[in-house]
Amino acid sequence: MTVIAPPMRVAICAKGISCSRLAAVGAMLKPNGEYTKASNVRYLFIAVIILGSIFGMDRQVLVKSFLKIFVPHAAGTVAATVGTLIGVALGLGAYQTFFFIVIPIMAGGVGEGAIPLSIGYSEILHHEQGGLFPHVLPPIMLGSMTPSLSPPQPADGAAPG
Repeated sequence: MTVIAPPMRVAICAKGISCSRLAAVGAMLKPNGEYTKASNVRYLFIAVIILGSIFGMDRQVLVKSFLKIFVPHAAGTVAATVGTLIGVALGLGAYQTFFFIVIPIMAGGVGEGAIPLSIGYSEILHHEQGGLFPHVLPPIMLGSMTPSLSPPQPADGAAPG
């Protein structure tokens, strides 16, 4: 939306510029924020910066980093699939198992796992966030507790003993 103010008289004095319609001048000089809100041009700008950074990288570095990321990603996908299949075999259902057991375990702790998950689930499912939080918290606690209970591994990778 563009605001066009009527012509105004400006008197230049020794102390500065005085104007009888300062609000109209402010409306003319105010940046037009409706275009940026409606078009999400900010997200386009961020995507262009990220893609430009990626395209500016050395090709060999990109290939090596992809290979380093691919193995853990594939392992996580296999683990999520196995966990979901175990839940289905126990009679929980794929939806319940995947979204309320497997994903919370893989999400992390309370601050970066349970709270954002319950907020996202509440918006998608149109339920209260406080009602969904207790559903995702126990699997997250189980996932956080499991590494604490496992036996310690030697730092050099050698077998203990």
